[in-house]
Amino acid sequence: MAELAAMLLSNLTAHSTPCNTLLSMTISVTEHSSLPGGFYATNSRCATAPTPSIPTGSKTRELPVLPLLVDAFVDAATEKSQRKAKLHFLASIFANSSTSPAGRLFFLTPHPPRPLQDKTVDLEYPLSKLTPFTEHSDLIRRGGVASAIKYAHQAILSPETINVAVPPSMDEAPGINAILAILQPLAGPEEFDLEDTELLPAPLQFLPETKKREPDPAVQAIHLESLVLLCTTRSGREQLRQHGVYLIIRELHKAEQDAKVLQLCDKLVNLLKREEAAVVEDEEEHFNSVVSPPNTAPADDSDDDIIQEI
Repeated sequence: MAELAAMLLSNLTAHSTPCNTLLSMTISVTEHSSLPGGFYATNSRCATAPTPSIPTGSKTRELPVLPLLVDAFVDAATEKSQRKAKLHFLASIFANSSTSPAGRLFFLTPHPPRPLQDKTVDLEYPLSKLTPFTEHSDLIRRGGVASAIKYAHQAILSPETINVAVPPSMDEAPGINAILAILQPLAGPEEFDLEDTELLPAPLQFLPETKKREPDPAVQAIHLESLVLLCTTRSGREQLRQHGVYLIIRELHKAEQDAKVLQLCDKLVNLLKREEAAVVEDEEEHFNSVVSPPNTAPADDSDDDIIQEI
C-alpha cells in the first residue's frame, strides 16, 4: 500500500494546491525509543491492519510531513531497511515540491538529520540527502532527484567542508556541492589526457571501461539544464570550468543522438568557452529558454553542430 500511496501522492502534488497543502502539513506521531525509527505515525495505519501496541510513557507531538518523507525515502534505499516498499515515487513528490518557493525553501534550509532531533545537533540541507541517488538503478528515483536538484539549484556549489547559510535562513550547514552528483550520470568510460584528467573531480578520474552514462535522454536533459542554470552567475561558470565540466559535455555530445540533449550541450559549451563579456551580453536569451527550449529540427552533420575541442 505504501508504494501505491506514494504514487498517488506524486500525481496529486503535480498540481499546486495539493502540493502547497503537503508543504504546510503536519501529522501526529507517537514518540518512544522502542518504536522503529523512534516514532509511530498515529494516523498512518491501514484500516485492515492490527492495532499497534503503543508502549507506556510514549509522547505525542506534531511533526511536519516533508522531513518525514525525506527520511523514509533515504531509509527505504538502504540494504538494512525494514520497510516493505522502496518508495521510489517519493522522488517525484520532491521534484514537484521543489517547483514552488516553499518547497525550495525547505530543501535549502538546514534541518536536523532525523525528524525527531532538535536544532542542537549538527544540521544538514535536506537536498544533500537526495544527491547520492542520481545514479540509482531505478529511473523514477533518479529522475525525481535530478529534477529536485535542478529546481533547487541555488547554493549547491559550496564545498561540503565549509558551513554555509542560504538566505533567508541564518542557520548554517555543510555545503552541498552537487556538481559531482550531476556530472556522474553524464560521464562515460572515456580516457582523457593527464592534464585534462586533473581538472575533473577525483571520483570522475580514470573511470573503468564498464562505466555507463545515464541511459534516459530526458534525465540527461534535466542534468544539463541544471548545469546551464548554474551558469547564470560568473562564479558558477568559473566553478564549472574548474571542475572540467566541458570535458564531460564534449564526450557526451559525441556519444548521444537526442536532439534536445545535443542542443543543451551546445548551449552549455557556448557559455563555458566564450569570452565572459560575450556571455554577459546575451545571457538573458540563453537562460530564459533553458527550461523549455524552443522546438528545432534535428541537428544535421554540418560543422556548426559539432563540438570542437578547444
